[in-house]
Amino acid sequence: MDDESRALKQRMIDLPNEELLKIIGPDSKDYRKEAIDFAKSELLRRGVPIQEGYQVTDSRPDDDDTEQSVCPLCRGRLRQGLLFAERELTIVFSDKDEERFVEVWACSDCGQVQMQVDFDTDVEG
Repeated sequence: MDDESRALKQRMIDLPNEELLKIIGPDSKDYRKEAIDFAKSELLRRGVPIQEGYQVTDSRPDDDDTEQSVCPLCRGRLRQGLLFAERELTIVFSDKDEERFVEVWACSDCGQVQMQVDFDTDVEG
């Protein structure tokens, strides 16, 4: 990673969740792909769910007025997690020898687990 990329990554780390969500969402047209990827990675590191099709906020369990990511089955609260063996869970597509991270969410109420492939973040060897 070059110095410019490191500086950009550090700027993303220093931003609050709300700003990062704007970068990957409504303001994404104003940012280059690398910035969006760093913002998304930082949100994932913080445990902020960003699965497409769900409302996403920096929510706290005690804040009843804050919208949260919800389970499509029971409307319970979705929590993001990571599956590990020796490293984060990835999927390898044999047709192009392409490796991608797998994002995971679990419902706090019904236990339903959802997975989604992250086609935006590159897996470093």
